Amino acid sequence: MGRCRATTTTARVAVAILAAAGCDDARTATCGTGEVVSADGHRYCAFGPDLVASGRADCPDAIPVRIAVGASVVCADRALDPEDVPSAVCDAIGGCGEPADAGAGPDGGEGGDGGSSPVDASSDEDAGDAAAPPSSGFVQIEAGTRFTCARTSDGDVVCWGANDSGQLGVERGPEGLPLLPTLVTGLPEPAIDLACGVSHACAVARSGSVWCWGSNVTGRVNPSSAELVVRPVRVAGVVGAVEVAAAESSSCARLGDGTVTCWGDSPYVLTDSRDVTPVAGLADVVEIDAGYGHVCARTRSGDVLCWGTNVFGQLGDGTMRENSDTPVAVVGITRAEGIAVGSAHGCAVTGGQVDCWGSGDYGQLGIEPVSPSGTTARVPVRVPGVRDVLEVAAGGPDLSTGHTCVRLASQILCFGDARNQQTGGPGTAMQWMPWPVPLAATHLALGGVHSCALAGDGVAYCWGRGDDLQLGVVLLDGYATPAPQRVGSP
Repeated sequence: MGRCRATTTTARVAVAILAAAGCDDARTATCGTGEVVSADGHRYCAFGPDLVASGRADCPDAIPVRIAVGASVVCADRALDPEDVPSAVCDAIGGCGEPADAGAGPDGGEGGDGGSSPVDASSDEDAGDAAAPPSSGFVQIEAGTRFTCARTSDGDVVCWGANDSGQLGVERGPEGLPLLPTLVTGLPEPAIDLACGVSHACAVARSGSVWCWGSNVTGRVNPSSAELVVRPVRVAGVVGAVEVAAAESSSCARLGDGTVTCWGDSPYVLTDSRDVTPVAGLADVVEIDAGYGHVCARTRSGDVLCWGTNVFGQLGDGTMRENSDTPVAVVGITRAEGIAVGSAHGCAVTGGQVDCWGSGDYGQLGIEPVSPSGTTARVPVRVPGVRDVLEVAAGGPDLSTGHTCVRLASQILCFGDARNQQTGGPGTAMQWMPWPVPLAATHLALGGVHSCALAGDGVAYCWGRGDDLQLGVVLLDGYATPAPQRVGSP
């Protein structure tokens, strides 16, 4: 069979996600990761990041086609020429509006020409997995390293972004390619809480059971399950949960009695145990959060205790011991109203102000690094000039970097690693001064190199790097954008 491969990144299958109506003269079939059959019978297939046209070697330029991705359909009024993909689709749907800023590339530099993400074009038999998410508004949003999940007011869970480990709660497909917002099926009842880790996610069901999915190499999803779990499975031994947190290789749940239990074979958070294990020394806990290799808990009185890895002082106890498998108190924090844990740093809100500790190499502590090699704060430091804070959120892809955002009444302020424009700024390597993101929000969530927020109407917005679809939209230009993008569904 003749094959014509696109040679430029503008031909990436980003066009496959832009929804459009009509195209009654086109029909679809499947082949590999997704095939399109045009009205005259010519075949066009999508493989990975590039468009592959098969069936005619010359790739004709006047054939109406459409690409189906789950329940989304894109119509084009001509064949998808490598140099003309975005305009072909825009013409067909009556215009795409202004493209996103080119933004930063994977290495923090300028984005590629048309750096959009690959798309998982599901077959008809998998269409149920990719059905349109519920239309009710989001009440919670959580961000993993390269994916995002949100919970609706009805207790449904919707996820989007990277799916190479099944972290979206649906089948990976032949290539494990990323997806736009997709309903997580298999939860037995409405979810009341949600958490995203590096490559797995967990939800608390209304009855207090915990269900997880994604990579399970260390037992972070379920101590007794296989290494890859693409559908939610119940964590045996966890009952009465009210909140869940997901670290890199472990998970924790806060129970209704104020105690915390964890599972997963983590070299940081637990001591070589995949089994569900209560965390000693914790009582009256009202909030938990997890980073890459450490977890923190806030008590009802406002104390903050952390455990796990401490190579950057992220436990906040004034030391840099290698790790601690028992909780230690963060120095000087006694009346915290909220906490956030990033990849290698932590923050707490007290009286509308924010204190952070741990790694500050990229300005994620809100203070200027004191040396070219960066800053490490073994005890909390006050973020200067930031007041009336309602919420703090922290993120980062690994122990080497991170970023922080705080929510005010009418805007968001972000600081830290900005190489992928996840702070909403111009994309500089280090941004220690808070940068305003003009969005009135009700909830924040930070991933590895992207940021998300919920608006008051339950609509989700994300910004930063989006080449894994973790922003919930397709970026036709570049790998990242500093402008909040409205997530496609609901």
